[in-house]
Amino acid sequence: MEFRAAETLILNNEEFILLLSAAGISGWYGIELSGDTGFANDDIRLNGCIAGLYRKGLIEWGESKARVSDNVRPVFDVLRSAPVCITSTNLREQNSDIGSYCSDGRVVISERSLLGTDEIKLTLMSADEWISMFEKGGYLPKVMEAPPDMDAEHMFPENGDLISEFAVRSIPDGKLLEKLMLFDCGTYGMIIQNSRTFSMREMFTMESIKEIMRSWAGGKSQ
Repeated sequence: MEFRAAETLILNNEEFILLLSAAGISGWYGIELSGDTGFANDDIRLNGCIAGLYRKGLIEWGESKARVSDNVRPVFDVLRSAPVCITSTNLREQNSDIGSYCSDGRVVISERSLLGTDEIKLTLMSADEWISMFEKGGYLPKVMEAPPDMDAEHMFPENGDLISEFAVRSIPDGKLLEKLMLFDCGTYGMIIQNSRTFSMREMFTMESIKEIMRSWAGGKSQ
């Protein structure tokens, strides 16, 4: 069965590490891979994990080695080609941090299970689905525009609540390229964006945040 956008793939640490290797991804930046990552030296555990992935239809054999099956290849194609990872934190909810891997208008989000297990959830999305996820998840201010007599120069984040943060980091070294903070100031929202080359503050509108996030989804920071 072909893996479709907005479907979620749930893996444990060992399965995820093996699939990264099968997909030709030699380095990883993102959510921490907890537990024993040296299981590859244990033939029994390694062979058991490979057999489990084969039964699930997640790997296949070709040229005497395992490779990612075509049905989940789109997920790992994005993870392999993504130049940036965007970590996002919702400061109003008890949600796990989300890592988003962006390449050519496609996004794979990764998040750790909230149940205390080693499960990792991977979801392939379009840019618009990704933006909608943050809107529905409470990451964005609900107010859409400031009073008509105000402009960004006279707005102060100290008047509101910091509700979410986004950090754009390069892969695989995790170097911080850009940071974006969103504030809910009651009657208006604010965007504050900082990078190595510029600093910007502006009124929050859906149009402005969509422009920024679509740029990220293309694999580029601002």
